[in-house]
Amino acid sequence: MGLNILGTLGYVDQIRVAVYGHSMGGYLTVGLLIHNASQRIKVAAYTSAGFKYGSTPAEQEQFAAQINAPLLMMHGTADPVPFSDSQALADLLTRLGKPNQLIPFEGVAHDLPQTRTADVTREAIQYFTAHF
Repeated sequence: MGLNILGTLGYVDQIRVAVYGHSMGGYLTVGLLIHNASQRIKVAAYTSAGFKYGSTPAEQEQFAAQINAPLLMMHGTADPVPFSDSQALADLLTRLGKPNQLIPFEGVAHDLPQTRTADVTREAIQYFTAHF
């Protein structure tokens, strides 16, 4: 629905969509990828998000198996959102043969996009460019 609305603007390519989210927006970015049946989202990135889809390892694997777009995860190691959540998602996606990259930011807390703006922007642009 949202992509259809954006498509009416004339300058949005509805077939090649990239998404990025921070914190809850990162969690929602993963949700968009899980429900990306149209395959219009081609690449995604997040900072400081947790992966809490499914309550058992089998359910989490089912959700992760639905992710088909390359995913860049950037996460500070001092974030109150556990870095281990992103590491677990990266490990799961790798095991499933899904393209992904996890970049840890040592000692950085939940304010990663604010404190390391240039690094986050550079990494996202490089990843998006490589996967479009």
